[in-house]
Amino acid sequence: MGRGFEAKIIKKYIEWEKKSLIIGFVLSVVVAFASIGAGTTLKILVDDVLIANQPQYLLGIECSFLALVFVQSVFSILKGKVYLNAAGRTAVMLKGEMVNRLLKSDYKLFSQMKRGDILTKFSYDVDGLENFFSNGISELLGSIVTIVITMGFMFFLDWKLTLITCPIFPLMMFVFHFLQKKVEQKASVLQKERKIQSSLLNQVLDAIILIKTFHVENAYHDKMNLSVEKMRKSTIELNMLYIVMGLASWSMIMVPYQAIMYYIAGRCYFQNGEPSIGLMLAFANYANSLIGPFLSIQQCQQNWTYAKLCIKSIDEILELKEECTEEENCSDQKLRNGLENDKNNKHQIECKNITFRYGKEKILSDLKVIFVENSINVILGKSGRGKSTLLKVLLRLYPVENGDILYKGESIYEIAMDEYRKEIAYVPQDVSLMGDSIYECIKLVSADITEEEIYSVLDLLEMKEEVKALPEGIYSSLGERGASLSGGQKQRILIAMALLKNAKIFLFDEPTSALDKANTEVFKKILQYLKKNRIIIIATHDETLLELSNNTILL
Repeated sequence: MGRGFEAKIIKKYIEWEKKSLIIGFVLSVVVAFASIGAGTTLKILVDDVLIANQPQYLLGIECSFLALVFVQSVFSILKGKVYLNAAGRTAVMLKGEMVNRLLKSDYKLFSQMKRGDILTKFSYDVDGLENFFSNGISELLGSIVTIVITMGFMFFLDWKLTLITCPIFPLMMFVFHFLQKKVEQKASVLQKERKIQSSLLNQVLDAIILIKTFHVENAYHDKMNLSVEKMRKSTIELNMLYIVMGLASWSMIMVPYQAIMYYIAGRCYFQNGEPSIGLMLAFANYANSLIGPFLSIQQCQQNWTYAKLCIKSIDEILELKEECTEEENCSDQKLRNGLENDKNNKHQIECKNITFRYGKEKILSDLKVIFVENSINVILGKSGRGKSTLLKVLLRLYPVENGDILYKGESIYEIAMDEYRKEIAYVPQDVSLMGDSIYECIKLVSADITEEEIYSVLDLLEMKEEVKALPEGIYSSLGERGASLSGGQKQRILIAMALLKNAKIFLFDEPTSALDKANTEVFKKILQYLKKNRIIIIATHDETLLELSNNTILL
């Protein structure tokens, strides 16, 4: 994290958009020369037309000026479009990498992140970086090109006047650098408060019932107001700094510089007749045209200040440790355990002396248990005894500290993650469905699944008629996370997906906790069907499920 990653992001942008950067550079050169040409027409107008009394050239000079301004405007628009497209493509690829890293990240690390923080990183932070790439980079490159070409041309016309012009710009940059530190502090506060507000809103959306039940609306309201007030004050202070920086550029450049230049150049003109009036006016115009590029560089510094904060935030996702997915990368787990595999156990899952610790707390200690095929295996125990944790260990979301887990006689840590998880279906206590409709949700298993196959498996789960009764059948909207369906219906949708992917291991976490008596009976009937040629594992504290159990494990 830090400067190394900042350099890595910039390097990625350059690699992805090398062609666009070259085109943008060429367009910047054209814009710079058109600007110089437009300024030079002022010198020609004064010295060679007005003072020389050559009115016949007036129309030509004015047409040249308008043509150069037109060229400058058109190529500036083209340059902006090039950089906007490049920044947009970079943001898309960056978000793609972030999504990929989140999906492949170690579950233990992922579960510790706040949803509000993740959403803020995807919205404000990536958008802030995109703004820097579209505006900051283009302005920086264009400004440098303009300054170099303009200063070179000024030096060519009159090196003495150029030397008078140069010192004022470093002085301006020094003052702006001082103000920039203040800007960075305020920008950091704004970013922090955005994350807090996003996190609070997510808590409200996820726990609105609990908030109303415990009557803590005022507490959340006060928290949000406090954050909003901090953000308001920081925004005002930040905007005031920008105003001061703008006024500083005017007072430091426009007034003192032109006064000094006109005084020195005017005395030289009266003494030696040089520089010409047209040249003095042209230099004033060139100096004015340089204000924009120098301010753009300063603005780029401001954007970079915010961009660095965005990069640091995005880095927290892109640097997430990936979970172990390949056999060779996970073999150290097996080697550390030092246990022999029993290749004869082809139809069971065996936990051999496994220990799992969450932080300093030991959740599972030297656990020995066998889950058998063609059976319903019930893990019974009170809350906090590690039932749900054991399921996540079996899913390989959590690595064990000691011991080993065998599936069909082979260590699960010697099986490629994708191959192992193809065998497993997991139905959590709080079911969240994906996709906009039942059809889209189930089709996530495979794009080749047909409507007939979906209705067929729903029929097995005694849900076909319920779904057909919906306004649009399997195309009916699920709502947010499946909110339009009952707990039992959502559960059966997940079971349908598992059947269609031909899962051999079913893990249920407190499956009856949100079901009424009727749905509980339907679920029990489904279990009897599922257990054939499958390993069914249920973590529960519901003792009524013991009547179905062929293998009970007490925790």
